Amino acid sequence: MNVPNRKTLERIEGITEYQIDMIRAMISGKYDPCEVSDACDRWVSACYGTPGDISQILRAADDLLNTHGVEHIGYADDRVYNHTRFSYCNTGASYAATLCYDYGRGRWVVAGLDDLRGG
Repeated sequence: MNVPNRKTLERIEGITEYQIDMIRAMISGKYDPCEVSDACDRWVSACYGTPGDISQILRAADDLLNTHGVEHIGYADDRVYNHTRFSYCNTGASYAATLCYDYGRGRWVVAGLDDLRGG
């Protein structure tokens, strides 16, 4: 899995060195998201099946960054049914850079929702 560098993560407004270190450690597999975030641990414990790594990392990052939940953007193409294109930590502002996972490219990115949507 690609790990965003420090400079890329610094595009997230107000992010601290600690938050950068924890996000990079979770993405690289050095830390379990449920050990970093009690909210992630409670969420995973409440799920019937264990959520995937990407979902857990985003949930823990949402807790660390104090954002407003993990959201998803689907494909606009009707032929691609019920597939997520991007998952991201919701900052509450479509222009604000945030941690996102691009399922189409299989990469972590930092971008605003307007950038992800192409406008």
